[in-house]
Amino acid sequence: MSLLAFANEWSKKLPNLAPQFEEQNRMPADVAKNFGEGGVFHMLVPKEYGGLEVHPSEFVEVLKVLSIGDGSAGWNAMIGSTTGLLSASLPEEYAREIYGDKPGVLSVGVTAPLGRADIVEDGYLVSGRWPFGSGCQNASWVGGGCFVYENDKQVMGKFGPEVRIVMFRASDIKIEDTWHVSGLKGTGSHHFSAEKVFIPKGRSIVMGGRPLVQRALYQFPLLGLLALGV
Repeated sequence: MSLLAFANEWSKKLPNLAPQFEEQNRMPADVAKNFGEGGVFHMLVPKEYGGLEVHPSEFVEVLKVLSIGDGSAGWNAMIGSTTGLLSASLPEEYAREIYGDKPGVLSVGVTAPLGRADIVEDGYLVSGRWPFGSGCQNASWVGGGCFVYENDKQVMGKFGPEVRIVMFRASDIKIEDTWHVSGLKGTGSHHFSAEKVFIPKGRSIVMGGRPLVQRALYQFPLLGLLALGV
């Protein structure tokens, strides 16, 4: 089944599942599992890491179709799939560790640098608290933006303070039950936090750094989406 056919099929099912999204304050786990196995969260992951590497126009169309069925489902699909772009910027060892060799894994994250990553041997010791962690309850990996420190001094990059997105295992974070809103409850956008979690250096990327996968989709992903009016 093509990805768009999958999205159309689920768009018809989702309205009947809306009460579950509302009651659970999240995307139900079985729906997330189906989305993962159907390739939704791997739309933008490179093919060498088991991703679909779809054209931006197909990516946008899939999100539109799913959102017609349920707004929260569409939002979860967007968060999971766009976080998958990080795979193109991770060293191969860590890209494969996180994304494997076939669709199924869900990664989410918050890029805002609300964490602190202190440089230690071979990596970082990370603490922080991030809001709006959409999809975090279903994710295997969760990213968090951090300012970087060395010997208690903030590390500066070429254009200002260095900001890294670190990738936590789901077991390394604490999810807080904070998402009680009047709409889009099914996004599950709860706060999450971490306390002195060790992250290997290779399981992080510099915000604004060049991707390691040298193809147009990963060199200029946002420009392609903006051109489509997203």
